[in-house]
Amino acid sequence: MNEPSGNDSAEARVKALVDHALLESFWRGVVHYNTIDLVLFLDQRKQAEPVVVYPRERTIADKSVPAALRAMLSKSARSAASPLSFEDTAFWFVVLFQDEGMACAAITAKPIAPVGAA
Repeated sequence: MNEPSGNDSAEARVKALVDHALLESFWRGVVHYNTIDLVLFLDQRKQAEPVVVYPRERTIADKSVPAALRAMLSKSARSAASPLSFEDTAFWFVVLFQDEGMACAAITAKPIAPVGAA
């Protein structure tokens, strides 16, 4: 597996994969893990369940995760993302591409409904 890339073209490639289904996966992860500090992994080589969600702290503690990726994830996505508004949040999105390349980016997410809405 290649080392993760954080350059602008790799980041654009990652951000091009963000869609409604990915954001729904993030929000389901928020409910499941009771935190917004998450990492979403997309493995384009997998057909079934290509997206998995883990808490960031668990990911950076996992020694099977490449050291370069753990270093990139050492700060929260919220601090790595462009300026956020009060209601925005951010998560790390890591993609393993078909060609074995890997890249990650901090993705900004807005709540699906206003806080407190039922």
